[in-house]
Amino acid sequence: MQDQEPPIPFRLAVTGGGGYVGRQFCRLALEQGIELTVLGRKRPDGIEEGTYKFISYDLSGKAPKLHGIDAVVHLASAGLNDREGGEVDVTGTRALAGAAKKAGVSRFVFVSSQVSRPDAPTPYGRGKFSVETMLAEFDALIVRPGLVCGGEEGGIYGKLCEMVRTSPILPVTCASTLLQPIHVDQLCEALLRLADPNVEPKLKMFYLGAPTPVAFGRLVKGLAWTRFGRRIRLVPLPLSLVLIGISIARAIPGLPNIPRERVLGLTDIATMDSPASFEALGMAPRDAFTVFAQENPKNRRQLLREGRALLKYVTSRSVGGTLMRRYTRAVEVTRRSVPLRLPGIVYKWPALMRIFEPVGGAGAVADRLAIAMVIAETTPEGAKEFCALEKQSWLLSTVELVVLLTAEALLMPLRILIGRRNP
Repeated sequence: MQDQEPPIPFRLAVTGGGGYVGRQFCRLALEQGIELTVLGRKRPDGIEEGTYKFISYDLSGKAPKLHGIDAVVHLASAGLNDREGGEVDVTGTRALAGAAKKAGVSRFVFVSSQVSRPDAPTPYGRGKFSVETMLAEFDALIVRPGLVCGGEEGGIYGKLCEMVRTSPILPVTCASTLLQPIHVDQLCEALLRLADPNVEPKLKMFYLGAPTPVAFGRLVKGLAWTRFGRRIRLVPLPLSLVLIGISIARAIPGLPNIPRERVLGLTDIATMDSPASFEALGMAPRDAFTVFAQENPKNRRQLLREGRALLKYVTSRSVGGTLMRRYTRAVEVTRRSVPLRLPGIVYKWPALMRIFEPVGGAGAVADRLAIAMVIAETTPEGAKEFCALEKQSWLLSTVELVVLLTAEALLMPLRILIGRRNP
């Protein structure tokens, strides 16, 4: 008896498969055994051609025939820099949705944007809203993602990576603008769940981004540090000067080419209420800084070094690689896996960590020390140390107590000062 091939979950068509999000979406769909058809102007880079069907398609052209397709995920967009592009988005998407309806496609998912609204400051945002409004007659599902980041560099995320990697100074006009980033992998996973015609969606509009917004300036600094190990300085400038700088950079080879519309779009973004959308999808949002850190191979080595120092500090003994790896794994499953910014001298002499241990037991350093303490307590040596299982003379214990109290009194002012400078 011959082995039967596993059934195909469903047959899916995606537009914009050659873009930043589209490439990762195609990879994930193929990994899940979905029969994929890519509609677009170019094939997805890095994906074997025989694993999917490709149909040349442009929003300004005739809609393709979609017979045999169960679901469509519409990622493509023509409107970024002008009003005409927004009009093409509306007319092209209407034709595509009409073709899907005619072919009996049971699910149509449109990927919009967080900047979508009728009074958006850019034609791109207004165009996205027009498409959303038009799709109401087709019973489509609408997805408004926040700033898509992580993974293979592309889109606006790729531009940000290029800027923080090449320059220690970054002029900005919207450092305080609140963004709600979402990792590209999580967005693609959500889109595949919504595209599944066998699952009835609980909502019609999905807002996908970090539940707690983060300022653009903090996000850029966090990206520079956690992914590239670099510190950058943000220089606030008026919007007019930033736009002039963009025009100049566009004319000079080698400098990042930042779309003008992207900058204008960052100046006025409405906050999304995303928890209900994640709950409806059965997903939990991922923290952007943790993702950045995990994508930097140097961070794991730094966490191992950090674990060695903190474990030696809490145990007063040298530790082996097993405990260091256990510490690293424990940190990586917590909300933040970004290495601490400890002074270099602490790694050489961990006992000096006493100076930098926070007063009051709050903050990232205190959390990492707590992790190190729990791990140390699981070892036989740690149990003896922390549970006082080893007998010791009262005289020696008294001397140790006096020394500790004296050191604590001398170091307390310095610890308080350091704590105020590094909350």
